[in-house]
Amino acid sequence: MTKMNIAEIVYNKFKHNESHHRTLSDNPSLGILFSGYVRKNTASGSHYNYTPNEYHGIFILSGEGIYQTDEGMEIPIQPGDFIQRFPGKTHSTIITSNDWSELYLSIGSHIYRSFAEIYVFAPDKPVLSPGHDFELIQQILDYHARLGNANRIELPLLLSEATAIIAKATYLDRIRRTTTDEMNILAMSIQYIEANITHRLSVEEVAAHVNMGYEKFRKLFTKQYRISPGNYILNRRINTAQKMLSAGKLSIKEIAMELGYPDSYSFSKQFKKLTGHTPSQFRHFYYHE
Repeated sequence: MTKMNIAEIVYNKFKHNESHHRTLSDNPSLGILFSGYVRKNTASGSHYNYTPNEYHGIFILSGEGIYQTDEGMEIPIQPGDFIQRFPGKTHSTIITSNDWSELYLSIGSHIYRSFAEIYVFAPDKPVLSPGHDFELIQQILDYHARLGNANRIELPLLLSEATAIIAKATYLDRIRRTTTDEMNILAMSIQYIEANITHRLSVEEVAAHVNMGYEKFRKLFTKQYRISPGNYILNRRINTAQKMLSAGKLSIKEIAMELGYPDSYSFSKQFKKLTGHTPSQFRHFYYHE
């Protein structure tokens, strides 16, 4: 299916500009849910020095343009790109062709920032390139239809759909920017970590296993997964500890030894730092004979 065919399919579905504006709360910047379809041209479609109060995600179906940051950096825009307009961030989107069409969705600034802080979204990349992924486009269209028909109590469910769309666009962009060889290396590293999670595994060991230098591996892993390999190993080790504690078969000291900690004190200190509870408290809360 060509790019133009996709744009025509969406155009035939709408025939004219259409949008849905809904709110989850009395605070419009906190609880908005917008979605819509727009066709524009160079005369009226560009935005100059625009500073939104909300987050806007815009999927380009057809047309070309330029995204310009307030620092003057220019990023070319083309079909298959996903423009991100960040709350409080001044920018310009300059349309350079007369066949521009887009699907867009918006969420409140507070909700966006909560997800951006845990790297579900990419707050450092105003233009993503997920490509003309038909499933993503269909996901946006389905969301738009449901938003228009949803009653008030259904709106919170649609919030999760909106964030899932943005997260998927972010994921597809990361995948497209990572080579096949790099993806294989990352897959091997994850497999090695999982197979050796009960050992005192270091990032240097994992990098050596995939035959890559420590710093290069650390940067590649962090770029792809938005978490450092060291923190990933630590989180997986603590997750494994939680499973062991829930099973109730081993003592806390035995679990500490199984996971490669020098003593139960070091294990308990790290466990509490990440979970907010000591191993004993966790077992009390979650393990029932």
